[in-house]
Amino acid sequence: MGLAIASNEVSARLTGLMNGGPTEETYRNLKYGYGYAITVPQGWFLYGESSRRSEFDAYESNRDLVIRRYGGGENFNNQTDASQGFATWYWGTELPENLAADWTHFARDPIARESRGGQVFYRGRYEYRPTADNCLIDGETLMAASSDFPSRPHAFAVSGRACVSIEGVRAVHETERQRILGSFRP
Repeated sequence: MGLAIASNEVSARLTGLMNGGPTEETYRNLKYGYGYAITVPQGWFLYGESSRRSEFDAYESNRDLVIRRYGGGENFNNQTDASQGFATWYWGTELPENLAADWTHFARDPIARESRGGQVFYRGRYEYRPTADNCLIDGETLMAASSDFPSRPHAFAVSGRACVSIEGVRAVHETERQRILGSFRP
């Protein structure tokens, strides 16, 4: 059995792995009794996953994407527009505003409604700096109830964040983040 591989191919494969693979990939989570799909660009990898959270990070970068899942409960289960009920609760309560008193900077924009393929989403932008020694974090969150709501009473908050104190990161991250958030399907 010959298992030879050329050194230049090993080098090319290792480079591809370090860059998050040769192409962007659509990640489908069908675990834990709920599902979603999201397209992750080249250079990103699944950092960790649990029944309530998935985190993707970009190699050699200060950028991440966190997908949080919430059960229905009183926060949005009885709403006419479940996505709006969830987004209002999340943006007003769950977003880490309660820590803002200890931060040197925290700001957020009002949420805005959008629709894609018959699915309603809400989107909001924020930025924060935990301490003067930390970088400025620019973030955007997409919020929506499951497309199977109410039979599957789940909602998702998908947050893309980047340290924008580093020169040039904001412009790169903005384009990338819009593609990632635009691909999310609950």
